[in-house]
Amino acid sequence: MSTRNIDARKFQKLFLAGANRLNSQKEYINELNVFPVPDGDTGTNMSMTILSAAREVSKIEDPTIPALCKAISNGSLRGARGNSGVILSQLFRGFTKVVSKADSIGREEIAGGFERAVETAYKAVMKTK
Repeated sequence: MSTRNIDARKFQKLFLAGANRLNSQKEYINELNVFPVPDGDTGTNMSMTILSAAREVSKIEDPTIPALCKAISNGSLRGARGNSGVILSQLFRGFTKVVSKADSIGREEIAGGFERAVETAYKAVMKTK
């Protein structure tokens, strides 16, 4: 079994593709949100948040993993809208703290990034419901 890692250029493309996909599905996500009230803006807020990060990521012409992680973390935090946007930005913040230390991203970095993402998001929301 061969090990496959994600280099900076691929990471940039994957992030931008994910941002575009979330943006294209924002109305569907809006319809999913019915608790505690059907406010209908979760997808819109998440979309605005990730697109803010995507703008920063798009500006990087010669990507490195640390530069991309900084753009994702800072861009999503500055663009965070609503509770869902803040939580998404914190997921990105946690993930990028781990991944930014790598030259390329493999299974261990992804798993560690996801663990840190969850920890960071839970710490950001003091009273979850």
